[in-house]
Amino acid sequence: MNEPERNNALLAAIMVIVAAVIILLLGPCRPARAALPEPLERLCARLEQPGTPQWKRALIAPIRERRIGRVEAVITYYSPNNPEDPLGGGPFAAWGGLRLRKGHAAVGTTRRLAPYGSVVYCPGALDHLLVIVDCGPGVNRADRLDVCIPDTREYLALDSRNWRRYPCWIVGRVGREQAR
Repeated sequence: MNEPERNNALLAAIMVIVAAVIILLLGPCRPARAALPEPLERLCARLEQPGTPQWKRALIAPIRERRIGRVEAVITYYSPNNPEDPLGGGPFAAWGGLRLRKGHAAVGTTRRLAPYGSVVYCPGALDHLLVIVDCGPGVNRADRLDVCIPDTREYLALDSRNWRRYPCWIVGRVGREQAR
């Protein structure tokens, strides 16, 4: 082996060693993560505002780390206080007897869409977080999310016959205390 060939082999060996050291120090090259969908970025920005309850602030990390699930759901509405809504049920939820309020939602009795305590965000239908606390006979489809609207006037203003599929994200879980 002549001098130039030996120098080239030595240079190639040094380059391999340098590359191995860089990989050990910096870790293997990973493709950059795609940006969060814009509705989830907006939600995180809202949750970072001062005065946000701690249980809601705790949802930011799982969202940013993409530890969330995406589902398609048909969004409908019910009112526990409306006598014109025969399937509206009573004023209390099936999960721990919580008094139903705005922001609560019901799923089908199989609870296949999401279990009790799941926090769901459906930006196309409603731009706020929903907590699954109820199930009932009015939710007769596995892909349906029935949103509680306690105020009768607000409920009547919504068109609950406009059944449309919306993208939703299951962004976390809460206990009964946070669901109140």
